[in-house]
Amino acid sequence: MPDTIEIEVLVAFLTIVAVAGFAVMRMRVRLAAMADRLAEAQLALQGANNRLEQARSRVALLSNTDPVTGLLVRHVIVERFQLSLALSHAQHTVFGVVLIQLADFEDLADLHGRMVADTLLTVVAERLQAATSETDTVGRVRDHEFAMLVPILNSEAQMTAIADNLRERLLVPIGVPGLKDQFRLTIHVGSGTYPRDGDNWPSLLKRIDERLRTSRITAG
Repeated sequence: MPDTIEIEVLVAFLTIVAVAGFAVMRMRVRLAAMADRLAEAQLALQGANNRLEQARSRVALLSNTDPVTGLLVRHVIVERFQLSLALSHAQHTVFGVVLIQLADFEDLADLHGRMVADTLLTVVAERLQAATSETDTVGRVRDHEFAMLVPILNSEAQMTAIADNLRERLLVPIGVPGLKDQFRLTIHVGSGTYPRDGDNWPSLLKRIDERLRTSRITAG
């Protein structure tokens, strides 16, 4: 039979083993809890990154689009123009620009209110978008002025046909909810093509502006 000392040593050893096993178990539990918290933190970080990316996308969208019409704003139109210019120059092709101005728009807004004016702008934007192809670009470049870029043209005569089509669409009277009478817009439409009418944005815009001054048309 083992003596008392051997028994005491065995008990001490078993106690140490039990304590060590318990410590290992506690460590495993703590490590599992830490792993769970780390996973939760990673999910939270991923969610925060996704929200940040979405916020950046919204900011970029807002900086590039008009809040009333949803069309592209002036600086994007100019950037698209420069791209079309480079492509046309490299490929020796023709592209066109149409400008559309709503005449007396400030007076109309003062008379009927900003809400009615914004409704009219929205309808004009919708009609312009309906007249575009997949390669065309439409934007609102000023409060009462819109632009359309047509990067692919078969001929300069096609640009005239496109401008005429826009005139017809925009001269259709516009009804506004809550108002009895329909609005008959007075518009100026001018168009130009690269390279005939200008080889950069300022020169082409100047030529189109000259045509705008003599193109006042009112819906009949």
